[in-house]
Amino acid sequence: MSLFSQSERTDLRYSQPNEPMAFYLERSARQEVAEIRAELESWYARFPHDPNDNFLGRFHSKIDNAHLGAFLELLAHELLLRLGLAVEVNPVLADKQPDFLVHHDSQQVYIECTTVSPRDHIVAHNPHYEDFIEKLKGACPRGLDIYVLQEGKLDSSISKQEIERAIRGVPHLDHPEALQKLVYSGGFEAVPKAHLQKNEWKAELQFYPSPLAQAGEVTGGDITSQFEAQRVDDVPPVRNAITNKTKKYSRILDAPLVVALNMRYPLPHNDMEKNVLLGTERWMIPRHGSPWRVVDLDGVWTQDQGQDIMRNQQLSAVWMFRQVTAFNFRERDTCLYISPWTSESRLPNTLMKLPHVTVEAVCQGSELTQFRFNDSEGLSIADLLG
Repeated sequence: MSLFSQSERTDLRYSQPNEPMAFYLERSARQEVAEIRAELESWYARFPHDPNDNFLGRFHSKIDNAHLGAFLELLAHELLLRLGLAVEVNPVLADKQPDFLVHHDSQQVYIECTTVSPRDHIVAHNPHYEDFIEKLKGACPRGLDIYVLQEGKLDSSISKQEIERAIRGVPHLDHPEALQKLVYSGGFEAVPKAHLQKNEWKAELQFYPSPLAQAGEVTGGDITSQFEAQRVDDVPPVRNAITNKTKKYSRILDAPLVVALNMRYPLPHNDMEKNVLLGTERWMIPRHGSPWRVVDLDGVWTQDQGQDIMRNQQLSAVWMFRQVTAFNFRERDTCLYISPWTSESRLPNTLMKLPHVTVEAVCQGSELTQFRFNDSEGLSIADLLG
């Protein structure tokens, strides 16, 4: 059984506006896409086929999150094999089936994959807003992902001319490569932005190079919406995705659990990941004396329950992937975060070949003041795939 159809391809067009990633990957006759298909096909040949799992249906889904979820499983499986691990696909665990059971010598670990996108908390239906999005697509150059942060409710139509005036003069929108260099060298503060206002409604548009554009393709890109109230709070959807996976298996585990997670957020970074897992660090500034740091115990592994701060102890590690797609996987980062409540020895030593972070709780008296992170370098995705 093949991952892709074996039909002859003649379509040399670039990715079309709003075309699903899976559709473009399947139809394109372009050389660079053919090379991606060939590599993924070789991975799939080593990927056991479970007749009860609609893997191919998910991989070829027109819904990008479903496609990327299946792609993450395929990528994680290949990386685990390259690490020298034995991998069982969809093992039976009571009445459930995690994605993988990994074996190394006498050690075992379950791995469950998930993908989280800002679209997972997209705004409610609003015909004026949907009309705005369609006009925004037509007004902006191709090769961009646009992140829309908004406050208030849009209660009337916005003209295309108003949108064009707002984005006029925003740098590098016609040059995805220059935009990519700007964003990845300067971080969030360097992201080009435009602003719109209509009555009580306000919006900030942030422009990022799309993953396909970074792979040399021209695409209509992706437009993601969030309310302003969530602007600096991308953490809860990611935290909830990990916690939900943990709860699904926590009562029936007979080996450590690792959740592999692909974050589709613009510029995911270490600080965001650490806030997701362990809670938000903040400074306490007294009227007299020196300031000190405290940790809000609201992470995947922490809770504010008096002396009992340990949460989701069944979750031994989280394997983070950052905006990984079939078009950019060799350029993307990954990192294995090991729970502060788990000994490294519970996990197969081979997993420690990945870039990984161990965590130590630091207390002042009986109060937790911070977590100390010990970062270790390791083999990147590109290193493992050769």
